[in-house]
Amino acid sequence: MHEMRNFLVIATRHLNQPVRSKLSLEPRAGEPVGPRRSRSASTFTMFDNLLWGADYFRGELPLESDLLERHVRDASWGTCGPISYDDIAHVLIPRFFTQEYRGQIQSDDRDKPIPTWNQWEHEQDIGGLSKLLDQATIGHNLTKEVLEIKRF
Repeated sequence: MHEMRNFLVIATRHLNQPVRSKLSLEPRAGEPVGPRRSRSASTFTMFDNLLWGADYFRGELPLESDLLERHVRDASWGTCGPISYDDIAHVLIPRFFTQEYRGQIQSDDRDKPIPTWNQWEHEQDIGGLSKLLDQATIGHNLTKEVLEIKRF
């Protein structure tokens, strides 16, 4: 099995868990209900992108069911096509990420909803992920803020 696929399978299994957030998953009375909260966060680029300005894609880790034998399934990682594991140059997984969205709450004394700005800060267990990658002998770098696998 390809090392990048192994990395993504281990990362997905370890990090795509129910959200661990400083805020409850259930809104309190009067709080807005927002969009689904992310399970994980990652950033990656492909070798071709390194030639044209080092653009990075950002999104949740793919679902395990989208990690096929030779590639990540179409659009699983927020791209417009399947991604070959051989094409992935660099993956970063941050310890913390914030998800933000505009919402609204209903006020008792107003006819119209009140716009709000909401955010959740999440912590990912990159230390635990690093231990699993060490056990699988998958090379990676771990700092206080990020875990990365770099193939260049």
